[in-house]
Amino acid sequence: MAKVASAGGGAGRGDVEVDGGPSTGEKKDGFMSRVVDAARVPVERRSPEQISCLASFLSSVAKLRQFQPSTIMELVREMATLELKRAEMLFEQGDLADAYDVLVMGKCALYIREEDEEGLGVWGKPCIRLV
Repeated sequence: MAKVASAGGGAGRGDVEVDGGPSTGEKKDGFMSRVVDAARVPVERRSPEQISCLASFLSSVAKLRQFQPSTIMELVREMATLELKRAEMLFEQGDLADAYDVLVMGKCALYIREEDEEGLGVWGKPCIRLV
Protein backbone atom coordinates (compact mmCIF):
# COMPACT_ATOMS: atom_id res chain seq x y z
CA MET A 1 0.00 0.00 0.00
CA ALA A 2 1.27 3.47 -0.87
CA LYS A 3 0.43 6.47 1.28
CA VAL A 4 0.42 9.83 -0.42
CA ALA A 5 0.15 13.21 1.25
CA SER A 6 -1.82 15.44 -1.07
CA ALA A 7 -2.07 19.22 -0.85
CA GLY A 8 -4.29 21.27 -3.10
CA GLY A 9 -7.60 19.43 -3.22
CA GLY A 10 -8.94 17.03 -5.79
CA ALA A 11 -8.35 13.36 -6.15
CA GLY A 12 -4.62 13.53 -5.81
CA ARG A 13 -3.56 14.28 -9.36
CA GLY A 14 -0.45 16.29 -10.03
CA ASP A 15 3.25 16.10 -9.36
CA VAL A 16 4.43 13.24 -7.16
CA GLU A 17 7.59 13.69 -5.16
CA VAL A 18 9.47 11.20 -3.02
CA ASP A 19 11.14 13.23 -0.34
CA GLY A 20 10.63 14.76 3.04
CA GLY A 21 11.31 13.89 6.62
CA PRO A 22 14.09 14.50 9.05
CA SER A 23 17.67 14.38 7.86
CA THR A 24 19.07 13.68 11.32
CA GLY A 25 17.83 12.71 14.75
CA GLU A 26 14.48 10.95 14.73
CA LYS A 27 14.17 7.86 12.55
CA LYS A 28 12.53 8.60 9.23
CA ASP A 29 9.92 5.82 9.55
CA GLY A 30 8.68 7.19 12.88
CA PHE A 31 8.48 10.71 11.49
CA MET A 32 6.59 9.56 8.40
CA SER A 33 4.14 7.60 10.53
CA ARG A 34 3.45 10.78 12.52
CA VAL A 35 2.99 12.73 9.26
CA VAL A 36 0.46 10.20 7.95
CA ASP A 37 -1.38 10.07 11.28
CA ALA A 38 -1.52 13.89 11.47
CA ALA A 39 -2.75 14.23 7.87
CA ARG A 40 -5.56 11.75 8.56
CA VAL A 41 -7.01 14.03 11.23
CA PRO A 42 -9.62 16.46 9.86
CA VAL A 43 -8.12 19.93 9.51
CA GLU A 44 -10.34 21.52 12.14
CA ARG A 45 -9.36 18.88 14.74
CA ARG A 46 -5.56 18.90 14.30
CA SER A 47 -3.55 19.67 17.41
CA PRO A 48 -0.71 22.23 17.40
CA GLU A 49 1.74 19.29 17.48
CA GLN A 50 0.13 17.71 14.40
CA ILE A 51 0.16 21.05 12.55
CA SER A 52 3.83 21.49 13.44
CA CYS A 53 4.63 17.95 12.26
CA LEU A 54 2.93 18.55 8.90
CA ALA A 55 4.60 21.94 8.47
CA SER A 56 8.00 20.38 9.24
CA PHE A 57 7.37 17.63 6.70
CA LEU A 58 6.28 20.00 3.92
CA SER A 59 9.23 22.32 4.64
CA SER A 60 11.59 19.37 4.11
CA VAL A 61 10.24 18.50 0.64
CA ALA A 62 12.77 19.69 -1.96
CA LYS A 63 10.34 21.57 -4.20
CA LEU A 64 8.62 23.24 -1.24
CA ARG A 65 11.71 24.42 0.69
CA GLN A 66 11.64 27.80 -1.03
CA PHE A 67 8.13 28.60 0.23
CA GLN A 68 7.50 31.09 3.02
CA PRO A 69 6.15 29.68 6.32
CA SER A 70 2.75 31.29 5.62
CA THR A 71 2.49 29.36 2.34
CA ILE A 72 3.49 26.13 4.07
CA MET A 73 0.73 26.73 6.64
CA GLU A 74 -1.81 27.21 3.81
CA LEU A 75 -0.75 23.83 2.42
CA VAL A 76 -1.04 22.25 5.88
CA ARG A 77 -4.67 23.43 6.01
CA GLU A 78 -5.32 21.55 2.73
CA MET A 79 -3.16 18.49 3.37
CA ALA A 80 -4.76 15.04 3.52
CA THR A 81 -3.65 11.46 2.99
CA LEU A 82 -4.68 9.16 0.24
CA GLU A 83 -4.03 5.45 0.64
CA LEU A 84 -3.74 3.47 -2.58
CA LYS A 85 -3.98 -0.28 -2.96
CA ARG A 86 -1.61 -2.28 -5.12
CA ALA A 87 -2.07 -1.45 -8.84
CA GLU A 88 -4.41 1.47 -8.06
CA MET A 89 -3.78 4.59 -10.17
CA LEU A 90 -3.03 7.94 -8.55
CA PHE A 91 -3.41 9.76 -11.87
CA GLU A 92 -3.24 8.96 -15.57
CA GLN A 93 -1.26 10.50 -18.37
CA GLY A 94 -3.12 13.56 -19.63
CA ASP A 95 -5.02 14.28 -16.38
CA LEU A 96 -4.99 17.92 -15.35
CA ALA A 97 -2.97 18.57 -12.19
CA ASP A 98 -5.12 19.66 -9.26
CA ALA A 99 -2.82 18.71 -6.37
CA TYR A 100 0.79 18.26 -5.35
CA ASP A 101 1.43 14.74 -4.07
CA VAL A 102 4.31 13.45 -1.97
CA LEU A 103 4.84 9.71 -1.61
CA VAL A 104 5.25 9.14 2.11
CA MET A 105 5.33 5.33 2.37
CA GLY A 106 5.35 2.54 -0.16
CA LYS A 107 6.39 2.30 -3.79
CA CYS A 108 5.00 3.40 -7.10
CA ALA A 109 5.96 3.30 -10.75
CA LEU A 110 5.39 5.87 -13.46
CA TYR A 111 4.50 4.58 -16.91
CA ILE A 112 4.36 6.56 -20.16
CA ARG A 113 1.62 5.56 -22.60
CA GLU A 114 3.04 4.83 -26.06
CA GLU A 115 1.48 3.91 -29.37
CA ASP A 116 1.99 0.50 -30.92
CA GLU A 117 2.22 -0.24 -34.67
CA GLU A 118 -1.57 0.10 -35.09
CA GLY A 119 -1.63 3.44 -33.31
CA LEU A 120 -3.28 2.01 -30.20
CA GLY A 121 -2.25 3.24 -26.79
CA VAL A 122 -0.18 0.75 -24.82
CA TRP A 123 1.70 1.07 -21.56
CA GLY A 124 5.47 1.09 -22.00
CA LYS A 125 8.08 0.06 -19.52
CA PRO A 126 8.28 2.13 -16.36
CA CYS A 127 10.37 5.19 -17.09
CA ILE A 128 10.79 6.12 -13.42
CA ARG A 129 10.68 3.83 -10.43
CA LEU A 130 9.81 5.62 -7.20
CA VAL A 131 10.89 3.80 -4.08
